[in-house]
Amino acid sequence: MAVENPMTLNVKWEEPRVIGECAGCLSDIVEGEGYIEFPDGLLVHYDRSCAMTFCLEYGELKHYDL
Repeated sequence: MAVENPMTLNVKWEEPRVIGECAGCLSDIVEGEGYIEFPDGLLVHYDRSCAMTFCLEYGELKHYDL
């Protein structure tokens, strides 16, 4: 006979609410995660790799000549 933890009986687990899609990694940003919101509505996870991916994808490389 299996004994269940009474603290977990009748607990309904819900998926976290999706806030939007990260413009860096293209995965969902869910409630509770840190993110950056831009004035035009774009969202990026508050994560260095997502921010770098976003900058490299949407930014334009410029060279400053002296």
